[in-house]
Amino acid sequence: ENGILYAAIYGFGWDSSLQRNIFKVVGIGLGTLFRFWSYRSWVFKALPAHEAVADAESILEEAEAHRPKPKARVS
Repeated sequence: ENGILYAAIYGFGWDSSLQRNIFKVVGIGLGTLFRFWSYRSWVFKALPAHEAVADAESILEEAEAHRPKPKARVS
């Protein structure tokens, strides 16, 4: 956002209030698109469905193997 505004003011000499507001909106839009792309690319990666199911099944099998067996109740 600030980089676009800096380039408009000091790089091109566009310094009126209207021009500042326009480039501020453009900078916010570009920053939002970059954040969306970067989060989607690196943070919220989706696992392929078949690998996710296989991983979940192996975790459940391990948990079942290490689960303590219930003791018999004596009445």
